[in-house]
Amino acid sequence: MAPAYVGFLHWAIKKEKFWRQFKDETGLSLSEPAKTPIDALIDQACGVSKDDEDVMLQFVLWVTRTHWGEEFAPSFYFKLKKNNARRGHKKTKV
Repeated sequence: MAPAYVGFLHWAIKKEKFWRQFKDETGLSLSEPAKTPIDALIDQACGVSKDDEDVMLQFVLWVTRTHWGEEFAPSFYFKLKKNNARRGHKKTKV
């Protein structure tokens, strides 16, 4: 089941519709890509890439709950979910 789940995540990440729903429900979105090298350096210094990693994790948790179904998720999903809770993140609302 894990290969199908990973395939689903790869597919879902590319779906603009899912990202719109995610943003509407959570208020989270990925940052815009830097347009110049200096902007990229500023983003790196400010931790933007780390923020995007966090948003991506929240997206994976959200899309699994809302479109895949936690009851069908592989065991590593629950490790992600548990680590997310340990980091003090609120559960994204469904």
